[in-house]
Amino acid sequence: MAWVRTLVLVGLLLALAPMAGVAVDPATSPSLTATSSRTPDGIRYDITVEPASVEGLWVDPGDEFDVVGVSGLEETTRGERRVYRWDGESSVATLSLEYEISNSDGVTAGPEFTRADDWMLGPVPDLELSWNEDGQLTTRRPFSDPTDPGVTITTDGPGVVGERYAFLGAHDRFEQRGSGTTVQLVVPRGVELDQAPDTILDALRERIDA
Repeated sequence: MAWVRTLVLVGLLLALAPMAGVAVDPATSPSLTATSSRTPDGIRYDITVEPASVEGLWVDPGDEFDVVGVSGLEETTRGERRVYRWDGESSVATLSLEYEISNSDGVTAGPEFTRADDWMLGPVPDLELSWNEDGQLTTRRPFSDPTDPGVTITTDGPGVVGERYAFLGAHDRFEQRGSGTTVQLVVPRGVELDQAPDTILDALRERIDA
Protein backbone atom coordinates (compact mmCIF):
# COMPACT_ATOMS: atom_id res chain seq x y z
CA MET A 1 0.00 0.00 0.00
CA ALA A 2 1.54 3.28 -1.13
CA TRP A 3 0.45 5.33 1.87
CA VAL A 4 2.03 2.87 4.31
CA ARG A 5 5.26 2.77 2.33
CA THR A 6 5.53 6.56 2.37
CA LEU A 7 4.79 6.80 6.07
CA VAL A 8 7.37 4.15 6.93
CA LEU A 9 10.00 6.05 4.96
CA VAL A 10 9.21 9.23 6.84
CA GLY A 11 9.22 7.40 10.15
CA LEU A 12 12.63 5.89 9.50
CA LEU A 13 13.89 9.26 8.48
CA LEU A 14 12.95 10.76 11.81
CA ALA A 15 14.69 8.25 14.03
CA LEU A 16 16.84 10.63 15.99
CA ALA A 17 19.82 9.72 18.16
CA PRO A 18 22.79 11.61 19.61
CA MET A 19 25.74 11.63 17.24
CA ALA A 20 29.40 11.88 18.09
CA GLY A 21 31.31 14.60 16.28
CA VAL A 22 34.02 17.20 16.46
CA ALA A 23 33.09 20.03 18.79
CA VAL A 24 33.14 23.44 17.16
CA ASP A 25 33.08 26.90 18.67
CA PRO A 26 29.96 28.68 17.33
CA ALA A 27 31.55 32.06 18.07
CA THR A 28 34.39 31.58 15.58
CA SER A 29 33.14 28.80 13.27
CA PRO A 30 30.92 29.28 10.22
CA SER A 31 27.15 29.14 10.65
CA LEU A 32 24.76 27.55 8.17
CA THR A 33 21.05 28.02 7.54
CA ALA A 34 19.14 25.76 5.14
CA THR A 35 15.51 26.32 4.13
CA SER A 36 13.62 23.69 2.16
CA SER A 37 10.62 24.45 -0.02
CA ARG A 38 8.41 22.82 -2.63
CA THR A 39 8.85 23.61 -6.31
CA PRO A 40 6.47 22.71 -9.16
CA ASP A 41 8.70 19.73 -9.95
CA GLY A 42 10.24 18.74 -6.63
CA ILE A 43 12.17 20.17 -3.70
CA ARG A 44 14.58 23.07 -3.24
CA TYR A 45 17.12 23.97 -0.55
CA ASP A 46 18.37 27.53 -0.14
CA ILE A 47 21.57 27.42 1.91
CA THR A 48 23.28 30.41 3.51
CA VAL A 49 26.74 30.22 5.09
CA GLU A 50 28.41 32.93 7.16
CA PRO A 51 32.14 32.12 7.06
CA ALA A 52 33.01 33.97 10.30
CA SER A 53 36.78 34.10 10.91
CA VAL A 54 37.87 30.95 9.08
CA GLU A 55 40.87 30.89 6.75
CA GLY A 56 39.22 28.86 3.98
CA LEU A 57 35.81 27.27 3.49
CA TRP A 58 34.36 24.70 1.08
CA VAL A 59 30.79 23.49 0.49
CA ASP A 60 30.31 20.02 -1.01
CA PRO A 61 26.64 19.72 -2.11
CA GLY A 62 26.82 16.00 -2.89
CA ASP A 63 25.91 14.39 -6.20
CA GLU A 64 22.11 14.12 -6.23
CA PHE A 65 21.06 17.75 -6.48
CA ASP A 66 21.31 20.31 -9.28
CA VAL A 67 23.03 23.56 -8.27
CA VAL A 68 20.75 26.36 -9.51
CA GLY A 69 22.22 29.39 -7.71
CA VAL A 70 25.57 30.43 -6.24
CA SER A 71 26.84 33.59 -4.56
CA GLY A 72 30.13 34.19 -2.76
CA LEU A 73 31.38 30.75 -3.82
CA GLU A 74 33.56 29.56 -6.70
CA GLU A 75 33.16 26.15 -8.30
CA THR A 76 36.26 23.96 -8.07
CA THR A 77 37.17 20.31 -7.50
CA ARG A 78 38.56 18.22 -4.66
CA GLY A 79 39.86 15.03 -6.16
CA GLU A 80 37.00 13.93 -8.42
CA ARG A 81 34.28 15.80 -6.53
CA ARG A 82 32.67 19.10 -7.44
CA VAL A 83 32.86 21.53 -4.53
CA TYR A 84 32.34 25.25 -4.00
CA ARG A 85 35.05 27.35 -2.38
CA TRP A 86 34.35 30.57 -0.50
CA ASP A 87 35.74 33.54 -2.43
CA GLY A 88 37.39 34.86 0.76
CA GLU A 89 35.66 38.23 0.56
CA SER A 90 31.88 37.83 0.79
CA SER A 91 30.45 38.06 4.30
CA VAL A 92 27.69 35.65 3.29
CA ALA A 93 27.80 32.79 0.78
CA THR A 94 24.68 31.17 -0.69
CA LEU A 95 23.97 27.98 -2.58
CA SER A 96 20.59 26.85 -3.99
CA LEU A 97 19.93 23.18 -4.77
CA GLU A 98 16.99 21.53 -6.53
CA TYR A 99 15.87 17.94 -7.03
CA GLU A 100 13.14 16.87 -9.46
CA ILE A 101 10.65 14.28 -8.25
CA SER A 102 9.48 12.49 -11.37
CA ASN A 103 6.04 11.13 -10.47
CA SER A 104 3.33 13.76 -10.83
CA ASP A 105 0.28 11.48 -10.67
CA GLY A 106 0.02 11.29 -6.91
CA VAL A 107 1.33 8.48 -4.77
CA THR A 108 2.70 5.34 -6.39
CA ALA A 109 4.56 2.34 -5.05
CA GLY A 110 7.51 2.88 -7.37
CA PRO A 111 9.78 5.85 -6.58
CA GLU A 112 11.49 6.35 -3.26
CA PHE A 113 10.44 10.00 -3.32
CA THR A 114 6.96 11.11 -4.22
CA ARG A 115 4.71 14.16 -4.42
CA ALA A 116 1.01 14.73 -4.26
CA ASP A 117 -1.09 17.87 -4.65
CA ASP A 118 -0.77 18.87 -1.00
CA TRP A 119 2.49 17.36 0.17
CA MET A 120 5.81 15.94 -0.91
CA LEU A 121 8.38 13.43 0.31
CA GLY A 122 11.83 14.30 -1.00
CA PRO A 123 15.55 13.76 -0.37
CA VAL A 124 17.94 15.67 1.85
CA PRO A 125 21.28 16.74 0.32
CA ASP A 126 24.40 14.92 1.44
CA LEU A 127 25.96 18.29 2.09
CA GLU A 128 29.33 18.75 3.76
CA LEU A 129 30.84 21.97 5.05
CA SER A 130 34.60 22.09 5.74
CA TRP A 131 36.93 24.90 6.73
CA ASN A 132 40.44 25.71 7.87
CA GLU A 133 40.76 27.21 11.32
CA ASP A 134 44.14 27.71 12.99
CA GLY A 135 45.67 25.37 10.42
CA GLN A 136 43.23 22.54 11.19
CA LEU A 137 40.58 21.20 8.80
CA THR A 138 37.16 20.81 10.40
CA THR A 139 34.18 19.12 8.75
CA ARG A 140 30.48 19.46 9.50
CA ARG A 141 27.54 17.55 7.99
CA PRO A 142 24.64 19.83 8.93
CA PHE A 143 21.79 17.49 7.99
CA SER A 144 23.34 14.60 9.91
CA ASP A 145 23.69 16.62 13.11
CA PRO A 146 21.04 19.37 13.10
CA THR A 147 21.56 19.92 16.86
CA ASP A 148 24.89 21.60 16.11
CA PRO A 149 24.56 25.16 17.51
CA GLY A 150 25.89 26.60 14.24
CA VAL A 151 23.21 24.92 12.12
CA THR A 152 19.62 26.05 11.49
CA ILE A 153 17.34 23.93 9.28
CA THR A 154 13.89 25.24 8.47
CA THR A 155 11.02 24.69 6.03
CA ASP A 156 9.06 27.22 4.01
CA GLY A 157 5.65 26.34 5.40
CA PRO A 158 4.70 23.22 7.36
CA GLY A 159 7.15 20.36 7.09
CA VAL A 160 9.83 18.24 8.71
CA VAL A 161 13.44 17.72 7.61
CA GLY A 162 15.41 14.72 8.83
CA GLU A 163 18.73 13.12 8.03
CA ARG A 164 17.66 11.40 4.79
CA TYR A 165 14.16 12.58 3.91
CA ALA A 166 12.13 15.77 4.02
CA PHE A 167 8.34 15.91 4.25
CA LEU A 168 6.78 19.20 3.16
CA GLY A 169 3.09 19.80 3.76
CA ALA A 170 0.49 19.81 6.51
CA HIS A 171 0.96 16.84 8.80
CA ASP A 172 0.45 15.25 12.19
CA ARG A 173 3.43 14.05 14.18
CA PHE A 174 3.66 11.21 16.69
CA GLU A 175 6.70 10.55 18.85
CA GLN A 176 8.11 7.69 20.87
CA ARG A 177 11.10 8.21 23.13
CA GLY A 178 13.53 5.44 24.04
CA SER A 179 16.97 5.02 25.55
CA GLY A 180 19.08 7.39 23.48
CA THR A 181 16.73 7.36 20.49
CA THR A 182 13.57 9.26 19.61
CA VAL A 183 11.40 7.97 16.76
CA GLN A 184 8.93 10.32 15.11
CA LEU A 185 6.13 9.36 12.72
CA VAL A 186 4.90 12.01 10.29
CA VAL A 187 1.45 11.49 8.74
CA PRO A 188 0.05 13.70 5.95
CA ARG A 189 -2.87 15.70 7.30
CA GLY A 190 -6.21 13.98 6.66
CA VAL A 191 -4.75 10.50 6.09
CA GLU A 192 -6.22 7.64 8.13
CA LEU A 193 -3.79 4.94 9.22
CA ASP A 194 -4.59 1.23 9.04
CA GLN A 195 -2.88 0.79 12.40
CA ALA A 196 -2.50 2.88 15.53
CA PRO A 197 0.48 5.27 15.56
CA ASP A 198 2.00 3.47 18.58
CA THR A 199 1.91 0.17 16.68
CA ILE A 200 3.72 1.70 13.72
CA LEU A 201 6.26 3.38 16.00
CA ASP A 202 6.93 0.06 17.75
CA ALA A 203 7.61 -1.57 14.37
CA LEU A 204 9.92 1.26 13.34
CA ARG A 205 11.88 1.02 16.57
CA GLU A 206 12.29 -2.74 16.17
CA ARG A 207 13.66 -2.20 12.66
CA ILE A 208 16.04 0.54 13.80
CA ASP A 209 17.28 -1.42 16.81
CA ALA A 210 17.69 -4.69 14.88
